[in-house]
Amino acid sequence: MKGVIALAILLSLQFATGCKEKPDNPVSEYTDTLFESRERSRRAADAANLQTLRSGLRAYRSVHGRYPEDLRELEGFMRSGIDPEDYSYDPATGTVRLK
Repeated sequence: MKGVIALAILLSLQFATGCKEKPDNPVSEYTDTLFESRERSRRAADAANLQTLRSGLRAYRSVHGRYPEDLRELEGFMRSGIDPEDYSYDPATGTVRLK
């Protein structure tokens, strides 16, 4: 009987020390999910904003025959807020990218 108890204790200790994965933490998993969701939303918003800027640049060029000198000029044309610090813009080619 003592042998069975000793064997059970040894197996329990081996199982406890052999398990290297951390147990699931619901709060940590929830927080990770929120951060991942926020990041996906930010990327989707960035893509949509770039598409809107590119459409505005094409419209500006079709009306004025050239691309705007800077994004502030496009901002007035589109009547929407643009933060030029967020974008890299080349007025010669009309290309705009996120910084």
